Amino acid sequence: MGSQLSKDENDTEVGRKYMMAFSDNSLEINDFIKTNESGSPISVKYSKTFDTTDGTDNSSNSILSWHEEEHSVGEKEAIGSWWTNQCWGCIDGNDNKCVPFTQANTNETHPLSINPDHSTDLFSLYRCYKSDSLEYGPSAAKTLADLADTHFKRREYDKSLEVYSELLQMYEANSCAENEDLFPTVEEIESQKKKVEDVLASITIIENHRKHGQELEESGCYGEAMLSYSTALRYGVSNLGEVHPMMGSIWNDIGCCHWKRGEYNEAVSVLEKALDIHRTSHGVDQPATLNLLGCCYRSKGAYKSAIKSFMRSLNALSSSSESNNFALVGKTLTFLASAYGDLGKLNTSLLIFKDSLSLLETSLGPNHVDVAATLKCKGELYEKCGLYNDAMITYRRTLEIYKLSFGEKSIDVAKTLNSIGEIHRHRNEYDKALASYDAALVIAHDILGDKHHDVAAILHNTGRVYATQGEGERAKALQVFHVVLDIQKETLGKLHPDIGTTLESIGQVYENAGNYETAIHWYEKSLQQRTKILGNNHSTMEALRKKIRLLKTESCLQQFGCEGCNGYSWS
Repeated sequence: MGSQLSKDENDTEVGRKYMMAFSDNSLEINDFIKTNESGSPISVKYSKTFDTTDGTDNSSNSILSWHEEEHSVGEKEAIGSWWTNQCWGCIDGNDNKCVPFTQANTNETHPLSINPDHSTDLFSLYRCYKSDSLEYGPSAAKTLADLADTHFKRREYDKSLEVYSELLQMYEANSCAENEDLFPTVEEIESQKKKVEDVLASITIIENHRKHGQELEESGCYGEAMLSYSTALRYGVSNLGEVHPMMGSIWNDIGCCHWKRGEYNEAVSVLEKALDIHRTSHGVDQPATLNLLGCCYRSKGAYKSAIKSFMRSLNALSSSSESNNFALVGKTLTFLASAYGDLGKLNTSLLIFKDSLSLLETSLGPNHVDVAATLKCKGELYEKCGLYNDAMITYRRTLEIYKLSFGEKSIDVAKTLNSIGEIHRHRNEYDKALASYDAALVIAHDILGDKHHDVAAILHNTGRVYATQGEGERAKALQVFHVVLDIQKETLGKLHPDIGTTLESIGQVYENAGNYETAIHWYEKSLQQRTKILGNNHSTMEALRKKIRLLKTESCLQQFGCEGCNGYSWS
């Protein structure tokens, strides 16, 4: 049975929570919460299990199989983020008392939750405070200070500063500044207020360094971006401490930069540190960091580890109190689908892609950029499986959405044109392929300049087309590949898998020309490069080793008329 996410159900919210239970090597998707048009929660039950040890799909059902059951609930009122991150406040219609809800799948409240014995007073005070009906008194002053301190401990610094400022104004309005018996004293409140202001100033400086690093990273200047992130980290540790949530965010930035530079082991180590900080601060995993960790494992060829990371992310999302996390759930399903595709589990991958697209299209609209990104990943799966017609249809729909969202010229449009060119190349439609690459290059050059790894990727595909042509075009291919190598070494560093791919492409030119000895030289350079980064067991290693063995045999036949190397030394 296919996914039944559809707008026919008149849902205002779809996919409120993706409830999952993850243990050992299996994952069960148990529940998916949504609300109908009137806002009443609808529980959608599902039963399916994946065995992540081998990626086996244990049923023929779609990832989301639905039956609905309306639940009656009492009056609920969200108190912004004043309550704990994983909790809601509930107002009982009879006695107006606050009833806390613990986070999903656990009996423990957030570690920074206020004292339950004091929750009713704080909640009542909060309501009075927001309605401007708070009357001054020693008890109210103490409780208001507690509220400000709770905000501070929950790292809601703006709200903490607001309450401290209101408290000082209350003291001033009631002529309490000279009352030495007042508790807390004016001096204590001013000291706490200054502490909050210092933290906010530090956060501003840290965020400026992060923003600068992200801009550099976006432009492909990874080394400079890393320096900016390192500055933010040093300042943050000095002023906020090693386990402040912002440190986790900075480690996440650094991990992403390592990943893009092909430094996968470093990236994994750093992202694990970011996850530890987030768990210490919030008591739960950080889904976005888990997704990035999964992408690192995919790049390393550790596809089962990638699947586990994406499933942990979905589990964390199920425990989140966020009601609008559809986009992140959809993205995570997209990553999961791609990882199953890497394992060769085409049917499972396509099922998950189907549900990811259903969720994203229903919650965000059919022309949202997140839908386009998922379509592009699905197209890459089709391309990898040799389903070029399906890939072309998917890429063209992706291109249409990106043009609607960003106009005719954006880097996403350029990348999609590059993908369309690849399908033409696979079909031996070389003129059409070059036309797509040229269109992509014009856009990429205008946006990114000449020295960017995305420009190098398009140039590399152009060189692949030239490499299939006659002698004159092969010379042009070699020229293009050496330009690509220069850009990659400048922007990605000397150790990156993309460099190994380019080295292999140079070898392919010489193989096509019948110059086997030179081809073997470049293939072995590619093998050495990739082995340093990916290890000996990556899926691409054996294919390249096999190519080298076959070519050595061909070279022996070409030079000596024998079918083996017979001790010939290849240097």
